[in-house]
Amino acid sequence: MIRNIMIPGILLLIGQVCLAGPIKDLESKAVDGRRVPLSGVPNMEVVVISDCLSENTALNPNTSYKDVDLTINRKTVYVQEPDGSKGLRLVFEARQYNELNRYDRIVLNLNGGWIEKNKITGALTVSKLTPLCVISRESGSEADVPVKERLISELTDDDVYTLVSLKDMEFAFKDGAIVNIKENYGQFVEKYHGDYKKEMNYRMDGAMNMLKDAHGSAIGMAVNTLCEWRRDGEGVPQGSGVVTGVLVDEQMRRYGNNTGRYIIRPRDRADIKIDPKKKSAAWTLLAGNIRDEYNGKFVDFEAAGSTD
Repeated sequence: MIRNIMIPGILLLIGQVCLAGPIKDLESKAVDGRRVPLSGVPNMEVVVISDCLSENTALNPNTSYKDVDLTINRKTVYVQEPDGSKGLRLVFEARQYNELNRYDRIVLNLNGGWIEKNKITGALTVSKLTPLCVISRESGSEADVPVKERLISELTDDDVYTLVSLKDMEFAFKDGAIVNIKENYGQFVEKYHGDYKKEMNYRMDGAMNMLKDAHGSAIGMAVNTLCEWRRDGEGVPQGSGVVTGVLVDEQMRRYGNNTGRYIIRPRDRADIKIDPKKKSAAWTLLAGNIRDEYNGKFVDFEAAGSTD
């Protein structure tokens, strides 16, 4: 059943014709690296692939070396065409406007928003949106939403802001947590920091861990420090498997804006389906050193092996 979330007068817009697969048609409205207002755009039906309850939707960016804008994650929504071919980033004016869940099927009226094209990937963002842009909303399910299965080397700019499953993935560094940082630099999380709130300096949110695949390619996996699951006491899984998430084209100031063309953002720990057992189908142990500062543990160095 469609859940209408608009005032009755606005609901008349539902009767307008909705174009199938219209995201690509927005490209003619955009200018590289500059925001321009949208007008004359037909309503479009799309599928939500982010989640308003996730702390890992988007980068909460540094506005200075010590300040972070923590509103961006909650304001951001990713949608894709029903066939998964193209994606679009939406940014609401206020965090409370975003109540969209993964797999919701929605009809959008984007007129009045501002569109911008990433000058590197060509991916589109529409910002300055209010709840009035969501004409209708219907809950969906995982089974109804296509997910692209890709190797890292197969990714293209058309995959940005779509839901992607990366195959044959492993953590490049198999020690520590999902995100390894000096904790007082991150955001306060009651579960970890408790009475140490006064010792936090809150100077970052977005952090990365490096993933590699069975074919020698690598990609960054971004995780915000507000995510409790980034340090759950289990450490990173040691084997190989699949990582699902939204492919994004963010650049992180604290990494020198040099984080690669693409980054993957899982919604939560459940999106990281990597075997916990230390077994690789494609990489073999090359050497191991014991160093005093690692309390007698081996530091492993791996090399490409056979995929047979």
